[in-house]
Amino acid sequence: MCYNIHGKASRRNQPAYRVDVYLNQLNTLSRSAGLALRVLTWENDEGGGFMTLAEMEKKMKAMEKRLQAMEDAEEIRKLHTDYIYCLSNWEFEKMADCFAEDAVEEGIYPNEQHKGKAAIKKMFEKMAADPPQKGGHMLIQPVISVDGDKGEGHWIMYRLNYYFKGPSGQVINMFGPSIQRRYDCEYVKENGAWKFKRLKFTAPWPEPDPRYEKV
Repeated sequence: MCYNIHGKASRRNQPAYRVDVYLNQLNTLSRSAGLALRVLTWENDEGGGFMTLAEMEKKMKAMEKRLQAMEDAEEIRKLHTDYIYCLSNWEFEKMADCFAEDAVEEGIYPNEQHKGKAAIKKMFEKMAADPPQKGGHMLIQPVISVDGDKGEGHWIMYRLNYYFKGPSGQVINMFGPSIQRRYDCEYVKENGAWKFKRLKFTAPWPEPDPRYEKV
């Protein structure tokens, strides 16, 4: 629609429309659009102004990588906690499935190392024939780092003992002292699922404490 110099509509029976009102509304709309744009963007790396499209894409990719690493770390936690649950519940075949095809295990049996999933599976078959006590295992203090399809981590494991032999050989059933162990692990994503690439099981604690040693 065209307007004459008095701001009147050029067509008869059309309402009058002032140019200054129109410009004011346009300015308000522009400010609103700018505010929305500022809400939807970050400041650039120099701390001011708007990001370019390339900068936004770079930041989004970095955020996606961080989010993926968090999701992968959570999957690794699930892998290890499922592994410990299977240990407590004597599901040794499922424990073997937690390892990658070329995995290496060290220390579950002292001074022994098992290379490859087949050898690790045989180790768990041996464990099934003479299993540890059922239940009482706790896994705590995970420290996990992820880099793409690989990860590393270490955990502390406690086992609450509840069967003890007394001085004369009798079996005592009660919760008592625990054993403390450490897992040092490497992880790999194999066919979309996280597995143990390397698992080392050690007993660094308790160390002798001179305050309690007999003189």
